Amino acid sequence: MDGVFYIVKHSSDINWQKSVLAKYEELLNDRSTDKPMYAYLSDRINIKLGYAQLYGTQVKNLHYENNEVEFFPIEDSIRIDERRMAFDPEPLEFYKKLILKAYSGRFNDVKK
Repeated sequence: MDGVFYIVKHSSDINWQKSVLAKYEELLNDRSTDKPMYAYLSDRINIKLGYAQLYGTQVKNLHYENNEVEFFPIEDSIRIDERRMAFDPEPLEFYKKLILKAYSGRFNDVKK
């Protein structure tokens, strides 16, 4: 399913993405879908439509000089980790470290 997910996530066809997201939504309760994939696709669609993201999965810029990750706007950012944990991703601060490590190699020891 991972390969299909990446094709959908990076598609330019927003209607197709929305239809796949609706299918993911139907499957969330019976645990037959990957919750983090739902969060990533949901945020991706929201950003494309000009809305704030809910799960903080979409990065706008990386600022390597000061180890900062700039996200696209996040709705109700005070409760972001609550929403993230409901969909199994790690807390936002840990996710930032993972992103920086993946793209800059500056973090040798990433801990939650």
